Amino acid sequence: YLVKGPTHCGACHTERNAFGARISKRLTGTSSGPNGHPVPGINAGENHIKGWTIEDITFALQTGLKPDGDVMGGAMGEVVEEGTSHMSDEDLKAIAVYLQSLDMDPAQ
Repeated sequence: YLVKGPTHCGACHTERNAFGARISKRLTGTSSGPNGHPVPGINAGENHIKGWTIEDITFALQTGLKPDGDVMGGAMGEVVEEGTSHMSDEDLKAIAVYLQSLDMDPAQ
């Protein structure tokens, strides 16, 4: 619910067709996200968070810091600052668990 609803993750992390409709529900990223910038995939099978633990994802959504010490920039920096940093630890962990599960079930 949190990923598909209030946090609107798919709004940026999903490829769209020529009509603007989302092509996939698996958050695989897109080469033409907000302001024409590429946006990485955020499911466990994509390079961006592959190997991240649930704790890594939760911490990144709380602070904007990636496990390698880099920061989330651009629109994602704003998402953290204005949104996810204000969420409860339980909700952030639920988001992390869900994102990790996306690589497991192709129907999602």
